[in-house]
Amino acid sequence: MIKGPYDNLPALTQKEALDILKTPIDKLKLSSDYYKAVFHLAKHPGLDTEEALLKLLRSESVDDSIKLAKRKSIETLSLLGCDRAIPEFAKCLKSSDKYLVENAAYGLYVLNCKD
Repeated sequence: MIKGPYDNLPALTQKEALDILKTPIDKLKLSSDYYKAVFHLAKHPGLDTEEALLKLLRSESVDDSIKLAKRKSIETLSLLGCDRAIPEFAKCLKSSDKYLVENAAYGLYVLNCKD
């Protein structure tokens, strides 16, 4: 993926991004690190990336930083064309987070879900 005009976050390798997502949020230096990791994983398509983002979507955390990262995960999985994410997106439609619901609906549209 080519670096865009809004890509001004410090660069991360796929391994670094995956390691961040494996770290409990309270052990990170910045609560925004989950979002940063998800953002950079869009540059690293593949099974490991998809699995990490799907695991994040399954998180029950109500932490605002994780909510934001979950929304970005939906966007990233959609752009990566991850059809395996459709069931997880569908579950997000029942969320109390209206922005997560909005992202999930859009993600289902991008993935051409007809259900």
